Amino acid sequence: MPQCLLDFVTHVVGYKAVLSKWAEGDFGERRSTIGWPPAFDGYVERSYKALKAEQTRLLHSSLWGLYHRIAKRRQR
Repeated sequence: MPQCLLDFVTHVVGYKAVLSKWAEGDFGERRSTIGWPPAFDGYVERSYKALKAEQTRLLHSSLWGLYHRIAKRRQR
């Protein structure tokens, strides 16, 4: 698992702890244990673009076209 994802989870869990303390009236902490992981945004953007490219490739593949034609015939 990429380190930026582990850092993101740690960041979120840290804020959950802070929010829990706030719910009990303890406002001594204001930040998560670690800051926002700088590599996370780039990782998400690259991953999203790669998945969209793969989706487009699959949707336009000849196999998808064949499946679509067969599905239309069955609906008639």
